[in-house]
Parts: sequence; structure tokens; C-alpha cells
Amino acid sequence: MTTSNALRMGAACLAACLLLAGCGKESFSSTTITPETTSVPQAGQSTAASAASQPDGIPWLVQPDSSIEWVQSLADYPLNTVNPMDHREELYLFHRDGKTGVVDLNGVVVIPESEDVHWCAVCGLTNDDESKVFDRSGKVTGAGGHGSETVTFQYDETSGQLYYLDYGEYQPWSSSLSGSGSFMAPIVKVSLRTLAQGEDVGEPYRVNADGTLTALQVEETGEYLQADSMTGKPLNQQRYQDYKLCKSGLFPVKVDGLWGYVDEDGEMQIHCKYENVLPFDTGIAAVRMNGKWNYINLADVYQTNLGFDEAATACDGKAWVKSVNGWGVVALANCKQ
Repeated sequence: MTTSNALRMGAACLAACLLLAGCGKESFSSTTITPETTSVPQAGQSTAASAASQPDGIPWLVQPDSSIEWVQSLADYPLNTVNPMDHREELYLFHRDGKTGVVDLNGVVVIPESEDVHWCAVCGLTNDDESKVFDRSGKVTGAGGHGSETVTFQYDETSGQLYYLDYGEYQPWSSSLSGSGSFMAPIVKVSLRTLAQGEDVGEPYRVNADGTLTALQVEETGEYLQADSMTGKPLNQQRYQDYKLCKSGLFPVKVDGLWGYVDEDGEMQIHCKYENVLPFDTGIAAVRMNGKWNYINLADVYQTNLGFDEAATACDGKAWVKSVNGWGVVALANCKQ
């Protein structure tokens, strides 16, 4: 037996022993994405970009991988309510071969795509059937399974009242459910629903003072407004076509087909002029103009100008971005000519 074969056999035995010693909690060794990586990455591969080789003229920290279909920061999702994950902004979902895993800004695969994970507003990182919940190191900490994820608020423009939907029941808004600051609520039109003889009330419904139920019909308008969390009243008359998670005190909002940012008081801080945007994180946000993505600061000043095909939310001055050669990691400070 050659020395190299002996080393390989020893490594395999060690891996088997570690797996058996895991007390039923499965974890994954860190692996690295490189252009040559297959759907089962090999541990220990280097991602350092050589100074002489910079595809597309982009100074890559992690070389681009064309097999990755999309990347999204966990910072774009609301913080999970059960065992909230610290520093989730350092981790990214990546999609490859039809499944989703988790990778960091060094190109290290924390959870392989074979686990096909997603972000749950209650559990955090979990697999498709929520039989596994993962911590930020990729270790399985338990199983998911829960009730309603979040309270759903809706603004009824017919009555001018804010309601929340609780398993099909419309209930009056309560400040105890919405926290501080402001929030976005979909605008709906609520009316009474006529029942045929013998028909059950069904959902949605309202409970009357005498305990009887009234069937409701809810028509969605496809628009949103910003409401004060303390009063439950609209901050203004502005309607939005869409919005994204509030970060750094700013909501990304869409008006007349273009995106900008509004603060928690309802004041427009960056006018709606971009084709698409992502939430701010650590004072930096990705924005798309003329089909290309770059990054701006809170003063709406460009921090990069290379123009990427796709981009993910930045963290600590680095970000996953996409060029014609695939997804990789850059340092934003190196991406302004």
C-alpha cells in the first residue's frame, strides 16, 4: 500500500468515527466553492484569487462559479423568533442543481445544497420538511414545526381601519402586536359575504359582540401603505406597489415601477429611481440602474461602478456578485475605478 493510499484510508476512518460520535446531531465539514467545484464540493480547496487572473476585470476574492444559479443574504429576511440567529448577515443562501445550501463570504459551504434549506421566520435555517433546524455553523440543533409564523396586518380602505388576520379571523389592530416604529400593511377592501342557505361561514370571518360570526369577503388591491405602530394609523396617503425588509431605518419601496427608500417616519430619503434595490445593511445597499447592479451608501453615493449582472446584500465591505462567469465574492473598496 502506498503512503498516499494509507493517508486516504486513515482520513476516511477518521471521518467515520467522527460521524458515529455525533450523538445523532449531524454536522457538515466546511467546504469551498471554486469554478471546478461539483455538487459535492471537496474540503480544503483554495478560493484565493491570483493577482494575474481577474475574470471580467473584476478583482475577485472568491473566484466566480457558473454552477451557482442565485445567491441571497440571510440579512434580507426577518430575524427568526425562536433562538434568533446572531450575525446571520454573514451567511448566504445559494442555489445549485435545483437545491439550496448556505455559504459564507469566504466561499466556504456551511450547509451543502443537498440539504435543500430555506429561511423560516420562526425556526431560522431549516430543510424542506423542517425536520432539521441548523445553527450558523451548519450543526443540526433540533427539528422545526410551529403555528403561524407572523402576524398579518391588513388595512381596510372601506372602513379606514387596520386589522390583523388570526387563522382566518379578522380582529381589530392592537399596538401590542406591532412593536415600535412603523410597518407596511397591504391595502384591502373588506365587505360582507352573502351565504347560501346552509352554507358554513368559512374564512375569513369576524366575531360579533354577541358571539355570532359574520362571513367576510376580502379583495386585495396589490398596494401597501405605511402605518404607525403606536396608533395603527397611516403615516400619509402614499401608496406603494411593493416593499422589502426595513434595515438601517429604511424601507425599500416601489412607486410607479421604480424603487427607492423611505424612512420609518414616512419621509422619502432616496427617491424612487432605481430598477431594483436590496435592503441596506451596515449602511450599504445594492441598487440596479440600466440593467447593472452597484452599491450605494446612505447618502445615495455610489461605492462601486463596475456594474454587476446580479448582486447580493453586502456585509463588512464584501458581497456576493455575479458576472458573465458566475457568482463570486468581491471587496467593494476594490470595485470603483
